[in-house]
Amino acid sequence: MPLFWLSLAFIIGIGTAPLLHLPSKSAPILTIISVLFAIFEIYFSRRHTHPFLDKPLFRIPLALILAFGLLGMITFQQNLPGSAGDDIYHFSETSDVAVMGLVSFDPSEMARYTSATITSKEITLGDETHPVMGKVRLTLPQGFPIAYGDVVIMRGTLNSTVNSPQKPFDSRDGREKVFVDMDFPQVEIIARGQGNPIISTLFRIRERAYKVIFDMIPFPESAVLSGILLGIETAIPDYLWNGYRASGIAHIIAISGFNISIITHLLYRYLSDRKNLKLALPITILTVILYTILVGADTPVVRAAIMASIALPASRIGRRSISIHNLVIAAALMLVINPYLLWDISFQLSFLATLALQVMADPIIHWVISILKIKDEKDKQHPLLDAIITTLCASFAVFPILFRMTGTISRVSILANILVAPLQPFIMLGGGAAVIIGLISPIASWAIGIFVWPLLAFCNQVAIRLSANPASTVYLPAWVYGVSLFFSISTLAFFSTKQVISLSKPTITSRTDPI
Repeated sequence: MPLFWLSLAFIIGIGTAPLLHLPSKSAPILTIISVLFAIFEIYFSRRHTHPFLDKPLFRIPLALILAFGLLGMITFQQNLPGSAGDDIYHFSETSDVAVMGLVSFDPSEMARYTSATITSKEITLGDETHPVMGKVRLTLPQGFPIAYGDVVIMRGTLNSTVNSPQKPFDSRDGREKVFVDMDFPQVEIIARGQGNPIISTLFRIRERAYKVIFDMIPFPESAVLSGILLGIETAIPDYLWNGYRASGIAHIIAISGFNISIITHLLYRYLSDRKNLKLALPITILTVILYTILVGADTPVVRAAIMASIALPASRIGRRSISIHNLVIAAALMLVINPYLLWDISFQLSFLATLALQVMADPIIHWVISILKIKDEKDKQHPLLDAIITTLCASFAVFPILFRMTGTISRVSILANILVAPLQPFIMLGGGAAVIIGLISPIASWAIGIFVWPLLAFCNQVAIRLSANPASTVYLPAWVYGVSLFFSISTLAFFSTKQVISLSKPTITSRTDPI
């Protein structure tokens, strides 16, 4: 469990960094001192009893936990706008500049404009050119012919996305470490195809898959399927989005870790059953990475991909895969790259829902079964009971965040989830198979698509009809947020503590399926 405690300390360090305002020069010094104390603790424990090193649940020096908390603070500070000397943020609020950079991600086509993320290389002011680094958010007219891998020169005004009293994580751009933007500048494309060829190929496949979906299934079901499979949600009509949100089932459209779980589960078991154990692990992890890039690397997918990549090797060498252990490590790894994700709504929803399912669902299901006095093992398989309890657990954990966003609660959420959640695996597997076949033979994909379309149409009707009643959405007073947050954190902490204590003596398993 050492990695669990170190990762948790790192996350707490990032979360407390904006509150403590530790001087940037003090944190590294305190970290070094903490590491020295950790070495002393290890030496001390050889002759005396140690409260942490001698406990199976910890086996780690206390000072080393403190050191990783300080590392979290250092990581937060090193990612502040302008923390690097060549950060393009130093040139924000400057007019008549020319910025050269690479389109580092597939541009997003919105209803009225095109948005692209540029990794800057150099900036020119007058006759002087300076090397720079950092991301620039570029806003262009809708349909502007720009693509991943293009090298562009942008001429205009460089604006800051972070105001002085504002913290960098208070805005969406800031949470993505985009601290400057250029709105409708003059753009010159000086080279194409300069990105990673593998990523470029994946984006082109994604574009083709998007077209296959719309050729295969009528609208608006095709728009919903593109959101489920590819993470492209821009074509979904507003009325349909509002229906899914109001009925509490918008999560089935937003691509999530569920997709990664299915891919990892099926592929790893398929390869393992054919006794290709040496190839099963690298092929499965590589597939997970490629699929993550293909669907846009959204937060829930990245989290699930990291968790799957951690769980697979553990299962391969015969160790038990501990879900909460993997979840915390996945969070820490993501925050090393971008500490501001800790304040991202998608990150919070994904991790809280996953944590609730990992630590709350099984104990509550067993408790309900004992209350119902179900003794026969065959009678304990209740898909409807599982669906209700898992939905309630996830909804309970994320309710404070959702309530803070909308100030409302859905009365029909449980019923809507019971109706549509069991259909999602069939939609994913059937739709995914149809798209793959469609990339080779569009005509052949229609045979599978005709079975997926009614399932999608049913989900749409559930969302629209259940949300049509004005009483389906209830507005609650503002104090509900504080009360719900207290109960949510307390409950998750209680169940998490119980699971961590129960895992102090891990067992050996021969199970080949890590998910």
